[in-house]
Amino acid sequence: MVLLEEIMQIKSLTLKNYMCFDENVYIEFPLEDCSTLIIGNNQDSNGMSSNESGKTSFASAPFWILFGNHYSEDASADDVIRKGTTQCLGSLELIDNSDLIKITRKRGTTNTLEFYVNDRSMNENITVPSKVQETINNYFGIKGTPKQVINDFMSTNFLSYNSVDMFVSKRYKASDRFAFISRMFDLEKWMDCKDIAVSKMRDTSTPIDHMEGQLLVYKNTIDSIDCENLRSEINQNEMALKESEKELVNLEKQRDTAKAFEDLKQRYQEIHNNKESLSTNYTFSMLTRDKKINNVKVTLEDRNADLSSKKQQLADLPKAMPISDTDLKELRDKEKNLNSKVQENKYTISSLKNQIVDRQHQKEKGLECSECGANQILYNNKLIKFDMNILDEEIKKFNKEIDNLGIENSKIVKEVRDCECCILAAEDSLSLKSTRDTLDLSIEHILDYINLHKNEVKELLKEQAEYKSTYEIQVNELGVKLSQLKIQIDANISLSIYEIERQISSMRMVIQDCRSTINLNKDKIKQKETAQEQLNACKKEIDKLKKKRDTYKYWTKAFPEIRRMIIQSILPQIQEISNEYLKKIEAPFQITLDTLKELKTSGKLKEEFNIDVYDKITDTVMPIHMRSTGGRKRVGMAVCFALQDIKTDYQKKSFDFRFFDEFLDNIDETGVDLFLNLIENIKGQKLTISHNSKLAERFNKVITITKQNGVSTVV
Repeated sequence: MVLLEEIMQIKSLTLKNYMCFDENVYIEFPLEDCSTLIIGNNQDSNGMSSNESGKTSFASAPFWILFGNHYSEDASADDVIRKGTTQCLGSLELIDNSDLIKITRKRGTTNTLEFYVNDRSMNENITVPSKVQETINNYFGIKGTPKQVINDFMSTNFLSYNSVDMFVSKRYKASDRFAFISRMFDLEKWMDCKDIAVSKMRDTSTPIDHMEGQLLVYKNTIDSIDCENLRSEINQNEMALKESEKELVNLEKQRDTAKAFEDLKQRYQEIHNNKESLSTNYTFSMLTRDKKINNVKVTLEDRNADLSSKKQQLADLPKAMPISDTDLKELRDKEKNLNSKVQENKYTISSLKNQIVDRQHQKEKGLECSECGANQILYNNKLIKFDMNILDEEIKKFNKEIDNLGIENSKIVKEVRDCECCILAAEDSLSLKSTRDTLDLSIEHILDYINLHKNEVKELLKEQAEYKSTYEIQVNELGVKLSQLKIQIDANISLSIYEIERQISSMRMVIQDCRSTINLNKDKIKQKETAQEQLNACKKEIDKLKKKRDTYKYWTKAFPEIRRMIIQSILPQIQEISNEYLKKIEAPFQITLDTLKELKTSGKLKEEFNIDVYDKITDTVMPIHMRSTGGRKRVGMAVCFALQDIKTDYQKKSFDFRFFDEFLDNIDETGVDLFLNLIENIKGQKLTISHNSKLAERFNKVITITKQNGVSTVV
């Protein structure tokens, strides 16, 4: 048994909108070895009873805060939130020797879980409640599924009268007691293993049934195939196949001979047609060639006439003036420069005339200075002095320059005309030269054309002679072939290809039938051989699966037996501690526990959780269900206390507090006294839920839960 060094007690409990409670519930619990009574006052009830006041809900709050689950398996996660509100909170402080543990859980619009030890967060960087719960479980050394956690807590720290009934009432079977102890000591895994073995056994039985059915199929297949008869048919068909293939070869030779004869007649007709076609083509080709030669000759005559004409034109042309394109360009450049000079002089004359007009205008518009009497003119918007005689001299000078420029322009114009005549003469000379060159080139082209067509006529005549010679040779050859084929055709007898093809088709069908029969019989023989192999393999697999099924079948009984043997090994300890508690409550009983019962009819042992009670007063032994109600309750109480002690010893961290839910409300007054005396000797916090408010003076602390208008408060 494990010696515990760490125990934990409840320091305080805070609730806000949890179950039926309001949002301001806070209570501190006395520590050390003390007992607390939790009673109720339901003012919403006509009889002012304590039922439905919230006592059990209050006692379940520490469990919900610790593990996030409600003690009732039917409750959903949000059932802990008081109706009409959207969020509930529970905060639990535990004293673990010198450590202060605080766990705060919220459920509703926000779901959070916080875990502190000595004001240090144990869930830093962890915000997901499920991950924080893992940290809490690891800290307290709690393992298992949520359901297992519920069972552990309810069987060690939350004792109700149903727990007592489990061992003393006839409505609970031996299997219920086994399951109860299995949950307490984590033995359900053996029944889980049994369920797995049952499932595996069933999974193994299904393929066995299937394969045994397949065995019948294989046997029927083997029995339905007569290999000896099939091999005889194969030999007969192979012989028929050889004869048919030989006959087919002969028929194909006859068909080839008939086809050759038909080909010979077709070839004779083709050669005859070729000869006729050759004669026709030869006649047409010769006419075409004669026409082409005549056309070329006519073209040559026309070209010769054109040549004579061009030569006469060339002879009639006058001799050209010896001048080049460069000389013509120089004449045109000179003409251009002279015209430019004439325009320049005209522009100068016009400018001089404008100056003369300007001077005359100045003479006519002249002013006289009022001070000095000098002549003045307006120049650039300013009055300046001028001399009238100077203006007259300038006018004369401008007229003289105009006359000189006029004389110069007359000379230049004459020179331009002479230059234009020279340009015209040069252009005519160059044109005459171009014409002569064109005629020379044309004559050259005509001579080339004539020479070319003369050669073409020679080639055409040569080709015509060769074609005629070839035609005569081909005609002679075709004549010889026709004579030879005529002899062969006369020597052959006409054969019916249709009849031969019909016989060949019929023979091929016979061959195909023989081959199909041979292949089909071989496939059947192979099918039987395969079925025999599959039958042997199937038998081996069935034997293998049956051994496997037998193994699983063995474990379906072995795993429950292991669980029973483990429980049987714990029973002496439970029995010893239960008898000690019976002694403490002054019950004149001693109990004996066993997990097997001998059947009267067969003498076999049956798995059954038995409690036999020895009455010291009457010196009798009888089963628990035959005892009086008071006696059964005392025995049940002692067994439950013993189980709690043993279970607590196996825990890593022990919760040193126990809840007794309505435990005193089902026993007589003597039993109440014995129970209170008993729990005084139990260490740790004891919290008793009861309807009997008269017991208040016998407890260290009393917590009253009052319910009004559907909301509970704690006093």
